Amino acid sequence: LLITGLDQEDQFIKVGGDLAAPMRDALELLDHPRLGYASKLGLSPASSTGDVKTHLDFDFPAAKNLSFKKVKIGVTAEMINVGLQKVMFDRDVADGNLALVLSQNGMRISGPLTFGGVPMDLQWLENFTDDAKFKRQIRAVGTVDAEQMAAAGYETRPFLDGKSGADLTYISFADGRARLDADLDLSDATLAFEFAKWSKAAGQPGRGKIALELRDDHIVKVPSFQVAAGDLKAAGRIEFEGGKPVRAVLPALSFGRNALKDVSVGFKGDLVDVAIGGGDVDVEPWMSDDGPPKDDATLAREENEPQRPFRLVAPSLNSVRIAEDRSLSKVKVELYHDPMWWDVIDLAATLPGGAPLTLTYRPAEGGIHVLNAETSDGGAALRALDIYDSIKGGDLKITGKVKDDEPRRPLRGKLEAGHFRLLNTPFFVRFLSVAALTGLVDVLSGEGFYFDGATARFTKTMGLIEVKKFRSAGPSIGLTSKGNIDLDRQKIDLEGVIVPAYALNSILGNIPLLGPLLQGGEGEGMFSATYKIAGDLGEPKIEVNPWAALAPGFLRGLFTEDIGEGDAEDAPTAPGAGSHK
Repeated sequence: LLITGLDQEDQFIKVGGDLAAPMRDALELLDHPRLGYASKLGLSPASSTGDVKTHLDFDFPAAKNLSFKKVKIGVTAEMINVGLQKVMFDRDVADGNLALVLSQNGMRISGPLTFGGVPMDLQWLENFTDDAKFKRQIRAVGTVDAEQMAAAGYETRPFLDGKSGADLTYISFADGRARLDADLDLSDATLAFEFAKWSKAAGQPGRGKIALELRDDHIVKVPSFQVAAGDLKAAGRIEFEGGKPVRAVLPALSFGRNALKDVSVGFKGDLVDVAIGGGDVDVEPWMSDDGPPKDDATLAREENEPQRPFRLVAPSLNSVRIAEDRSLSKVKVELYHDPMWWDVIDLAATLPGGAPLTLTYRPAEGGIHVLNAETSDGGAALRALDIYDSIKGGDLKITGKVKDDEPRRPLRGKLEAGHFRLLNTPFFVRFLSVAALTGLVDVLSGEGFYFDGATARFTKTMGLIEVKKFRSAGPSIGLTSKGNIDLDRQKIDLEGVIVPAYALNSILGNIPLLGPLLQGGEGEGMFSATYKIAGDLGEPKIEVNPWAALAPGFLRGLFTEDIGEGDAEDAPTAPGAGSHK
């Protein structure tokens, strides 16, 4: 006890002392009705644990009618093994070894503790005056791993796994507003976004920053965020409505070979709505990710398994890369997939040689969807889309229809191609060699076979393509084919006829008297072979029968008959379960 100013008009009294007590008792003292500090901090003495060594000072004038506002309070304390329940965001504090400095104007707490299961160093400032710039400021610095985050109620896996350094600053204001700024060191963390086919391994440099604006401890806005990790660079903001994110806006986004601008990702119920203003897109990771063949049980499960619907609109992309040295330019694309089916596919682009490519698949009157794909350079389109390399030139048109109410929505379509050349291709060389047409291999390795065109009827049901009528012919060779290509099981089963229209059949025309009769007319042939291609899609087995004679009338119809509508409305071959490829 110290009394000063006895020789002055005003005297002052200072009372001080040391207190060693359980944390509960110390908080109850600080929560005295005249003080109320524990209540101001949202702390419950009854749910606290630990021990406290405290020094208290009270300094006040020796006045008869003393108000509490004139009492100066000073508290310094050492808190050991502190435990507090539901301190903030409904999370607990444990293992705290903290230093406290408190006055009637504010409080400062510092030291290591565990918050929500995460070890960190704490700096806590609390203002008790009404005119303070902020009510509370908390800075926490530490290293957290994904398992600790999950235990604290924040599951970040599989997107973020491993350890991350975190520097967090939380500021709250008297009117209920608050802000959280986070600076993250992601170098030791693993990042993986399967939907974007992107990942970063632990050990690669990475940093992230994010700012959150809150009201009454609920997020109302993310005014800014930025990430630079591996080859990912992103910056933008996230808009909220009703406490839920509704849109992410990124003026710039780059990862892998992608360099995008003006990206917007909206969330409307289950729908993910993506808009891209421009830039360069690399779709190779999606195009090449077929995975292993699927068994019947997997396909049966996937067939009726809905997915999250999404829409993508990109009206002005510079380029779309499909594979190495395969790309489209000046691309305009719109996509919409509902929980089960494709609803809209609309693509307009320029092929490497300058030819236009258009593909539309949209709903039409009568409960159907209509497909129309067209280009004046089919070879360039097949190569750019990484489908087939060995076609040169040729108009290409693919049309088809889907009845929306038909089970599994089979697509019945027609393919029409103008004159083109078939260039050297390992598979076709192998095919001709098995057919004992080795003399034609030299033609194939030169300028290639010339074909007057090609036509086909097909039905695509889920992952199964049923080829019903394929035919193509030129001066050197003619082909027909029918059968199935199963994209899900990665199997092929095709059969058809191969006819060396000139190279072999012209020999018959040199036989006196019998030649014209056997040949059936100028330019027609007599000999052909049937073939079968079956097995794994990547390396099928090729079988060719011995040469056999065919009726001239059959050969004429084989390559000249108009396939027309034919059996376009026939029911498709009933496949097993399949995926929505």
